[in-house]
Amino acid sequence: MVGRSEIFGLLACVLVSALGAPHLALAQEAGPQPSPSSSAQRSDATDGGTGNADAAQPESNRGFWANFAHSTPLGLSSQTGGEAGFWSRTKEGMGRIWSDGRPSLIVSGYAWHMPWKHKTERQKAFNDAAWGGGFGRSFAENDRRQRILYVVANNDSHERMQYMTGYAWLARWHPYGTLRLGAGYTMFLIGRHEYNYVPIPLILPAFSVGTEPVEVFATYVPYGEVMLLVGRFTF
Repeated sequence: MVGRSEIFGLLACVLVSALGAPHLALAQEAGPQPSPSSSAQRSDATDGGTGNADAAQPESNRGFWANFAHSTPLGLSSQTGGEAGFWSRTKEGMGRIWSDGRPSLIVSGYAWHMPWKHKTERQKAFNDAAWGGGFGRSFAENDRRQRILYVVANNDSHERMQYMTGYAWLARWHPYGTLRLGAGYTMFLIGRHEYNYVPIPLILPAFSVGTEPVEVFATYVPYGEVMLLVGRFTF
């Protein structure tokens, strides 16, 4: 039987690996370290020409929390921390994802209620058909990282409508051909009928598998022990 502590440990490992592995891969590909000026130019090109001071620093030299901060929308801001505040840089980064990203259609989906958690007859009767949909904007960096803004509405476990609007970041790997695997996180606001649809903030792990135009995304809710699967079609 899989325990909750083991699941949390696995999710923590996935997040650490997602934030670290792509940066190590980029550092290995870079070979010998160039001069500071050329390094800054390369970082500027790598991060889409943002000019961000954090982006100019080699990714392999950043710590975990610095990498995490850079993975949020403020990592796309052209302003440094000394030039603008957190919300201003975040707003600029979100604006860039929206303006430069590609449109996506999101289709939901399936909710898998973990059998070791949902044992009673009432729990077994929970709704698995999480039908719904939404839209988003997807912004890819070097085909190794993906940032997504999205809005989704779907049926919950009690067959009541819920909504989610938020942001996702995923590191991506290319195991074969056009196939892509992704792992990262999503942070969002969710509204449910139990709470009168008052928006509640959450951050959860996120995973993906597919090609550039068609992908399946999954997120895991540790408290309810439910995995939600949605499809994404990018145009």
